[in-house]
Amino acid sequence: MKAEDAEKIYRLTQDAVRLADTKAGILLAVDAALLGLAGARWKEIFTAVGGMESAAEIVPLVTMLVMVLGLGISMFHLLASVRPRLNLSRSSSLVYFAHIDKNYRGNPDGFYRRLAEIDEQGLLREYTDQILAISQLCTRKYIHSASALKWLGVGLVSWVVLTVTLACGSCGR
Repeated sequence: MKAEDAEKIYRLTQDAVRLADTKAGILLAVDAALLGLAGARWKEIFTAVGGMESAAEIVPLVTMLVMVLGLGISMFHLLASVRPRLNLSRSSSLVYFAHIDKNYRGNPDGFYRRLAEIDEQGLLREYTDQILAISQLCTRKYIHSASALKWLGVGLVSWVVLTVTLACGSCGR
């Protein structure tokens, strides 16, 4: 494999990270919108539960709590997806922006010299190390996004149950 081939793979892994972050942002917006809708209905739910004449009247409150819990857990996973933790011991990468900044801030000539000195095999090593790191990062992002999506499903189902329960409760009054 040549360094230019590794660079193409490196760019593809960066695209996967961008896709994961976009997905997390969209899901986070959906979670926030549902929580906003739930917040707008708190008064209606407490009014519906107010009499507590039957066990069925507590269903809206329990459903609302399940919804808020599901959406909260979903948001937690999405935030973890946006900022996953990685322990990368190597700190002198010529490809990773944070290492470049740390090692060459205020020293563009030093960075230039280091790049000029590196051979094809060294550059290939730089790219493969970074591809591995990004792949680990991306895997964690997708794991958290998948969990967030499941919990969003819990929130959506709870929203539907809540809406139906409140609609049926107001029909009987």
